[in-house]
Amino acid sequence: MNKYAKMKEVANRETEFRNEQAALHEKHKDIDQNKVIVEKSMAVKHTYSFIKSICRTIVGVLFILLAAIGVITLIYPELRTELISILSTIYNEISSMV
Repeated sequence: MNKYAKMKEVANRETEFRNEQAALHEKHKDIDQNKVIVEKSMAVKHTYSFIKSICRTIVGVLFILLAAIGVITLIYPELRTELISILSTIYNEISSMV
């Protein structure tokens, strides 16, 4: 490497940066020329919203299933007594663990 290689590399990066900023200022004309424009990838944002929508769907389905189980146990007395015995068993187990 010669002694000016680092300076040449820095100058090339500076030229690339200025060219990129010029292209971005052409794309976004409403931003002042003396401001730096940084475009970020939206992949993370879209992935987050996708996972969020999947979680909402799963929670909605679970809510509907639990509501259906609740309505069914209210209608049929045999199921109601079984549900109450199961819930009391669960409560006893949890209280014995604590």
